[in-house]
Amino acid sequence: MSEEGKAIAGRVIELQGMIIRWSAVSIDRYFNKNGKKPDVLTKTQAEIIATINTLEKATISQLENILCTSKSSLSITVGKLFKEGYINKERDDTDGRVVYLTITEKGKTSLKKVIDGMTEGINMFYDNLNTQEKELFETGIDCFYKILNSKWEER
Repeated sequence: MSEEGKAIAGRVIELQGMIIRWSAVSIDRYFNKNGKKPDVLTKTQAEIIATINTLEKATISQLENILCTSKSSLSITVGKLFKEGYINKERDDTDGRVVYLTITEKGKTSLKKVIDGMTEGINMFYDNLNTQEKELFETGIDCFYKILNSKWEER
């Protein structure tokens, strides 16, 4: 690993920590933190539903790989999402051992609520930036998005 690579890695790790702290203040309030609010998703539930939504249908193994979460943890949360009507389970026609997860209308509606709340939180943050900060923020997000998106498409 080059010295430049190490320096960039350190900055990315530091940025990740900043994003986590910023998210806790700006976005996380739109999630159900303790699981006791009816019809409000926890962050983990929202991540699972968003991932299934992106893939259109997913298996527990796919979610495990994408979300870096154990099958046992996923199974518990997925079971709750299924029981509460956010997702469906469908067996594969050719291999009955494979179970695909899809999102129900309730799941789509709840995901939209989460996205709307996150959008509101991000918008409030953005609106409080001055003109120069907004330009830097937009440029940085655009660059980061383009690089990550191009690398993702290569896979």
